[in-house]
Amino acid sequence: MLRRMMGIDSIFFCQRNVLDRKKRTLTITAWNESFDNRVKVEEVCKYWADGENMTKFTQEAKLTISSFWGFESTVEKLMIRQYTVRMKRH
Repeated sequence: MLRRMMGIDSIFFCQRNVLDRKKRTLTITAWNESFDNRVKVEEVCKYWADGENMTKFTQEAKLTISSFWGFESTVEKLMIRQYTVRMKRH
């Protein structure tokens, strides 16, 4: 449904990986390039070493829907549901 409304076949995301060897951290930031004038998605994942054998992880995601022809709340619910389903798989 959303693809038909937007008139696109795929959405492109960019990703930036920052490795800090001194602090023993990896920060991965991903955001959408396609259709970002209507829907913006940003996700930040952080990994860090805690002791010798323990790796910790945090994840944050931000969704901003600025204009979607009056269907903003519907699109928001669909996107959050899909994101949640995909995160449970991993």
